[in-house]
Amino acid sequence: MQFSNDSRPNSGQPTPRKNARALVEEGQKLASSGQNQAAFARFQTAVTQRAGFAPAMVGMAEIHLRTGQTPTALKILQTFDQWTEDGPSLSKTAGLLLQLRCEAEAERAATRALSASGTNKITLHRIRGEARRILRRLEEALTDFERSATGGDEFAMVRRSTVLRELNQIEEASKHCPSPDNLRLPAAKAAAWHERATLADQTKDFSTAFEAWSIAGQIESELPEWRKLDRTLWPRQVQAWTEWCKASLQSPPANPDPPSGGVPTPPHFLVGFSRTGTTLLERMLSGHSSIASSGEAPLITTVRQHLLQGQPVERLPSLVPEGTSPKSEQLRDLFDRTAQNMVPEASQSPCFVHKQPMNIIDLPMILQLWPTAVVIRTIRDPRDVVLSCFAQHFAPNGINRHFLDVEATAQMLASVLELSESIEARFPNANIVDVRYESFVADPESTLRPILDRMGLEFEDGVLDPTQTNSIQQTPSFLEATKNVHTQRTERWRKYEDQLRAPCRILDRWIDKGGWPKWSP
Repeated sequence: MQFSNDSRPNSGQPTPRKNARALVEEGQKLASSGQNQAAFARFQTAVTQRAGFAPAMVGMAEIHLRTGQTPTALKILQTFDQWTEDGPSLSKTAGLLLQLRCEAEAERAATRALSASGTNKITLHRIRGEARRILRRLEEALTDFERSATGGDEFAMVRRSTVLRELNQIEEASKHCPSPDNLRLPAAKAAAWHERATLADQTKDFSTAFEAWSIAGQIESELPEWRKLDRTLWPRQVQAWTEWCKASLQSPPANPDPPSGGVPTPPHFLVGFSRTGTTLLERMLSGHSSIASSGEAPLITTVRQHLLQGQPVERLPSLVPEGTSPKSEQLRDLFDRTAQNMVPEASQSPCFVHKQPMNIIDLPMILQLWPTAVVIRTIRDPRDVVLSCFAQHFAPNGINRHFLDVEATAQMLASVLELSESIEARFPNANIVDVRYESFVADPESTLRPILDRMGLEFEDGVLDPTQTNSIQQTPSFLEATKNVHTQRTERWRKYEDQLRAPCRILDRWIDKGGWPKWSP
């Protein structure tokens, strides 16, 4: 369909029973109650009646995003230049385009919306400023990498392709992505294979992408910075806490679970296996005027290391004191002092949230030392978690060492899921809020309201905007989390089902328990 600037009813057609605006209002109500198909029909009828009717076009795009049809949504949003000058619709379009990493179009839509009436100028200035900052940063980086690549810097050659891809210049990125065989440094070869894989994924060449990720992982596993890492440490820690939870079911420690309904007091904790949405959730929670977060400062790590003092990690469960003991108070003071040193402004907020995904492994210790804290735990389809961890180009550390091949990734996730089951049995009254990633990205407000209520806070519209910059970010998910509040990353595993089926069979029990979609026949 070609969109025009004509916002009047089409000439020669009978007057409809309901005008386009009434149809859009109906569609918005239907969409808010989850009736996407009926809502889309209303929007489509409105567009038929008023070609290029902006509120209907935005409504159609939002439903496409909600149902995972991101390319179709983009095609609609990127035609906004052909719409009528409807300020609120242009404003919403600018926000959606920024989320979808189309900064140039977002900046242009926000500029047009600023000259229209009925818009929130402050929000639009922020959207335009954010888009311009990202574009400027990427363009400056591209200039630097092009200069270094010309001088023979192999990493700059790869990063030049990455920045071009971030600028949505896929053809240019593919042209400039170096062949790994032409690179001398093994680490640069691995980075080039990662970049080739990501480009193949974006162009829907999924078998090539998976093979390239596998080769990158094989190369990285032989690099000195990865080989020196203790691959047994995290599995041993998971096993120690799992065994403790199971054993203490038979003889519970003297430190009982807190009664349900206790008053939650900060700090609160945001945990979840890698790539389950913790960064996005932290980003949105930080939009609340009373909430500040820690990024991924090693606060619980400091407490753990203080307890162990060089002892084997298997000793940790026996070293954690009862929650009411003086020793526990000392450990909580240590946590507070560390937070004040590392994240001073955040730690002094009325509601301090410590986000560190892999604290999910230390959750038994957290529940003993902070029994009244709210623990927000993110969960996601295990196959999407495995794929996302395996495909991510992580920096070397102990947990990331397990993500270099798909089988090890699945095994690590299975052990953490078993630990989570043991925690639920050992701490049945724990103040844990589970956030299902798929539900969260489909309807953020319905997820955020119960969390804020559990923490004793009123809902604020600011939490629905992930482009706020209040939180401290040091993670690979940062750029993605500032923009992608949509469902394009749900059920991504289906594109790689043939490659994932065998290694992920170990996760079938949790796939069934979580009610995730079944494998294809």
